[in-house]
Amino acid sequence: MLNNIQLLRAFAAINVVFFHIIGISVQYGMPATNFLFMKDWGQNGVDIFFVISGFIMVYIQSKKRKAPLDFFRNRVERIVPIYWILTALLCVLYFILPSAFANTELNLNKMFFSVLFLENLVNNKLPVLYVGWTLEYEMLFYFIFALCLFIRKQVVSYMMMVVILGSVDICCLKK
Repeated sequence: MLNNIQLLRAFAAINVVFFHIIGISVQYGMPATNFLFMKDWGQNGVDIFFVISGFIMVYIQSKKRKAPLDFFRNRVERIVPIYWILTALLCVLYFILPSAFANTELNLNKMFFSVLFLENLVNNKLPVLYVGWTLEYEMLFYFIFALCLFIRKQVVSYMMMVVILGSVDICCLKK
């Protein structure tokens, strides 16, 4: 069963890649007209990917039972270093090749909130590494999930209901 769900997650990720390919091709004057029907798939792919990732996270945690701090530390160690390296690289490139980033706003505030995974959530702007907006939601989920691991099961079920409803509300307000 888990393999089939992982395949669906891979399909969602591939759709997101096509979404970006279509966007880039249009940006450079080479519209991928044969693939425009996939644009909506890519937009929905992020949502599907998040839902499946959340399910898998709960499933794996129910089997392996990691301590909350171990769980969160593991996620931070997997995501933060590469994200910070890529963000720093983009900041350096911004100052070396400013013409390549003509439509990009970069300041200390943006860099600060970007490395904390809060730029989109706090300022409603894309982080320095623009695809990092998805990581902001992932890190928020990991943080809330780790907090829930500290709490007794009965309380967690009520909290998860509130988190799910709150997440739906936030997503609806964002769009």
